[in-house]
Amino acid sequence: MTTNSNSTNRLPDLDLSKNYILAERWLAWFMILALFVGAWIGLWAVDAPKNAVESAISADFQYPMALKHLQTICQKPHSMGTAEHTRVREYMVGYLRLLGVEVEVQALPFVEEYERAGTSVLHIFKPHNVLVRLRGTDKNAQTVLVAGHYDSVEQGPGASDDGVAVACMLELIRLLKVNKIPLKNDVVFLFSDGEEINLLGAKTFMQHEWAKNIGFILNFEARGSEGAPLLFQTNANNLAAINAFAEVVPFRQGNSAAVEVYKMMPNGTDFMVFESLKKQGLNFAFIGNHPAYHTVQDNVQNLDKNTFATMGLNMTALVKHFANTDLTKIESEQDAVFFHDGLENFWYWPASQSHWAFSILAVGLAALILIGRLLGKFYLTSVFLWAFLTLFYAGLAALLGWGFWEFVLKSTHPHLGEAVHGAVYASEYFLMAFVLLIEGILLIIMQIFHKKERSADAQAGGLIVWLLLSAICNFKFVGVSYIVLLPTGLGLVGLFLAVWFEDMTKTKWLSGLLLILPALGVVFLASPFLVSVLQALTFKLVAALMLLYALFAGALNGIRTWILQRLGWGAIWLVLLSGSMALLWASLNSFYSQDQKRPNSLYFMADLDKKEYAWFSGDSRLDEFTTQFLGSTPEIGNLSSIFSDINKPQFRQKADTVIMDTLISQLFAPEIRVREVKKMPNGSLEVDFDFVSARAAEHTHLYIAGETLPESIQVADTVIWRAINKPSRHIALINFEGSERFVWTLPKGQNIRFKVVEGKLGLNEVASGNYKARRKSMMPSPNVRTTDHVYVIKSYDIDPSQIKMPDKEKLGFQTKNSKNK
Repeated sequence: MTTNSNSTNRLPDLDLSKNYILAERWLAWFMILALFVGAWIGLWAVDAPKNAVESAISADFQYPMALKHLQTICQKPHSMGTAEHTRVREYMVGYLRLLGVEVEVQALPFVEEYERAGTSVLHIFKPHNVLVRLRGTDKNAQTVLVAGHYDSVEQGPGASDDGVAVACMLELIRLLKVNKIPLKNDVVFLFSDGEEINLLGAKTFMQHEWAKNIGFILNFEARGSEGAPLLFQTNANNLAAINAFAEVVPFRQGNSAAVEVYKMMPNGTDFMVFESLKKQGLNFAFIGNHPAYHTVQDNVQNLDKNTFATMGLNMTALVKHFANTDLTKIESEQDAVFFHDGLENFWYWPASQSHWAFSILAVGLAALILIGRLLGKFYLTSVFLWAFLTLFYAGLAALLGWGFWEFVLKSTHPHLGEAVHGAVYASEYFLMAFVLLIEGILLIIMQIFHKKERSADAQAGGLIVWLLLSAICNFKFVGVSYIVLLPTGLGLVGLFLAVWFEDMTKTKWLSGLLLILPALGVVFLASPFLVSVLQALTFKLVAALMLLYALFAGALNGIRTWILQRLGWGAIWLVLLSGSMALLWASLNSFYSQDQKRPNSLYFMADLDKKEYAWFSGDSRLDEFTTQFLGSTPEIGNLSSIFSDINKPQFRQKADTVIMDTLISQLFAPEIRVREVKKMPNGSLEVDFDFVSARAAEHTHLYIAGETLPESIQVADTVIWRAINKPSRHIALINFEGSERFVWTLPKGQNIRFKVVEGKLGLNEVASGNYKARRKSMMPSPNVRTTDHVYVIKSYDIDPSQIKMPDKEKLGFQTKNSKNK
């Protein structure tokens, strides 16, 4: 038997390289899936717990009781000074007295001077706070303040803002009173008034005796109708307060980044006023579904019940804890860095630890790059190039996002430009679309110009940028430090492991797998942060949103290049396709409907001096509702001479004369009813009179004209205005319930001229059956103070020489223009 030396019985060699490449590609697809899943889980962090209602029903806090309060309070809009506002206050006071608690209504005139559009305006208000005090056993202890405001805006019933807080407070008072829960400290519940105007109730409360012994503050607010009630504002040196929050609250949600961001925002809550007490406190709000904020959609039906229940449970736990805590020990020497994640974990640590962490990361990254360079693991030129590219891509993303939103989407979807403050419907889907589409564009650039770059260099370059961000945050905005320190630390560990295994035979897949670990951490942190920023700041700041996204993506440079080298254009097309689908879904869900109403602005002005009557709208474009009043070709008007803060051109159309002849009898001008006239030693006249709104208007503006000014103006025994101080010629009476008493000192022998612009909510005064009402898919524009108002303009010329003492039987004020019409 012969054998052939060239033959053998063993199996032929397998081509392992092809199988290995295929395995790496499958791993790359798996990584993309993992990143999507990580982002999705991270988004859960902004939602209210799904089991909150069940927890509330089984707890001491009774959600059904609180819901009944909310349904009673928030039937209609109840802005300060309206009849509905009075009804809500009387309901609360009646219920509290029924419980047998110590209750008080604090009503004081409040005067403030504002700068509006470069003009000084003197505002006169009269808020009505409702106060409740539950006495503790320790008479020398400090007091816990629990605050929420019961007034709403004029356009919405305020179920979330701030009806939820009010209803929870009422239920909590019942719980503490009926169950006789022991309290060491006094607890004061402040149902503040006028928060929506300028935090008036809180400012008024600061004059109350009970405000002098406050030791801890709990304030509850809202800026939407769903989402987790977030701890978003604290005072400085809050470590002990955060520690208590983490220990006692059942649903711990919030982050210190929001605390830093809120410091820079122009708006505020009552908590801003309480900060002057220099005491510790916690401020909470939920911000999901922002388009419902301050609109008719802020009703009980649209309010997320789990959000409601979570607020009640957290409020109950906090009040019980701080009512039995030594409030003098709540002060700390430093702030806390804190946040919650999508898995319901709450993390916090002293700010000093963030400083130490930054130092360790800085040394670690420098050492890794230096040692890696000596061992040939890094190319320094490439590393610093990627650091530059990370910043460049961030700027490019901001520019692309802004340009695409302003010049593409708004031109093809005009309704997006009508959203108040950029709070568009389906905003989360638009954010998802923008992130994916811009990421696809950045990946295209990377594929063309940087496809062969080493993943380790790309990752190290991105980490340099993040280390710089960490430095800024640690020494300027320490509350934001967790957002930059954690990705930097995760990226540094992943980079070290990936570089260590890079040269091992056939284990480059392991370096990619190790890079995915920090990438998941970054995505897990970035997704809830970006959504929270979107909800708080809206698409009005789309450029900032995309800048933040691109910076987060810079921490993923390593995994981005690793995936591109395995999948190339396949990964890019997947990202672009996903972004396109998200954009299509966002677009389809952004249009107006009965559940997503279109805002429109309409108001009416009757100039009784000139006998001119006209409709106005501040919208950028008219719809079928406003067109029936303004026509298809309205004039363009300017109201800056009447309202100094309205500089935007307004659509204007004269009202139909026939209709106005029928309805003008309803438009009474305000009246001046003299109580007493005194002649002063210097010849001046002191006139004591009531300024009465025949229509019980909510807004009245007095503009003093001519060269002559009153010598002084007095309200409620307080001189609020003196000519020698060069005061404002513009005096605003805001929600003063139809009447206010004045004492004006008029100079000897001089006329005083002033014009009154009086506004009252309710177009039904002039919009009769000749016009069709708004469709169910429409609503009055929120945050526009002229919307749905009827304004009456009337001038007065007060001549002191013609003033006579009032008749005992008929009080009157004799002027040259004493008639109303």
